[in-house]
Amino acid sequence: MVNVMLVDDLKIIREGIKALLADVPGINFITEADNGEDAIDKFEIYDIDLVIIDIEMPGIDGVETTKRLIQNHPEAKVLGFSMHAEEATIEAMIDAGAKSYILKNFGKEELIEAMEMVNNNQYFFSSEVSGNLLKDLLNKIKP
Repeated sequence: MVNVMLVDDLKIIREGIKALLADVPGINFITEADNGEDAIDKFEIYDIDLVIIDIEMPGIDGVETTKRLIQNHPEAKVLGFSMHAEEATIEAMIDAGAKSYILKNFGKEELIEAMEMVNNNQYFFSSEVSGNLLKDLLNKIKP
């Protein structure tokens, strides 16, 4: 059983993800938060295995929340998700300690795969994110 905290400022997104995965065995949405401060507080209270966090939220954003979670709990496993595919945002999330970054246009199977990989301490990036990271890397190494 994987205990999951879902962090997004939009309730409809949180409810939609929980409904999408309601029939998937082994996933337990133990708590949720609508901002970074609340997520940090709840991480201290609940036995959380995996955090699924939006990047863009009021107050402390997903990048800063991830950074603080990882600083205080290096074992924390974070899966970032966003509508933004810009290299700088992706790199900021990776630098903060996230093991995954997927775009909000994900499907059920992609989310499940990302969750499984992150829970097993592996990295996962949606195809568009991987393409943007590779393009950025190639631009940096090209003369």
